[in-house]
Amino acid sequence: MNESKEVLTAEEIRKQAYLTALRLKSSGLDAETIYARLEKQGVPANLARQVAMDVMLEQKREVHEQAETSYNMALIRAAFAVILGLVSFLFFRGVFLVAMIILTVAIVSAVRAKEQMKK
Repeated sequence: MNESKEVLTAEEIRKQAYLTALRLKSSGLDAETIYARLEKQGVPANLARQVAMDVMLEQKREVHEQAETSYNMALIRAAFAVILGLVSFLFFRGVFLVAMIILTVAIVSAVRAKEQMKK
């Protein structure tokens, strides 16, 4: 009986490389290690480099989206604190301190989220 090796098409190799790269990325490896592992598995060097870069760019995009969501929530909290502060200043003098604490926390979380977005 003849056992013939399956010949993979370029598209199948590409899909397999992306699946492998995503698995390696989820295990916490960096782009250089992913590239080396893909090349070791027989993926052409230019394809391995492209796949590793794409996977790492996707990871950066996900981190940026999460940071942007945190930033937007911090801005909403800050706006809420300003409104609460104004209302409490007009009607209830004792609640003003609570509004200022909320505003301070919102500003600090907005600054942290903005720093995370820059990375």
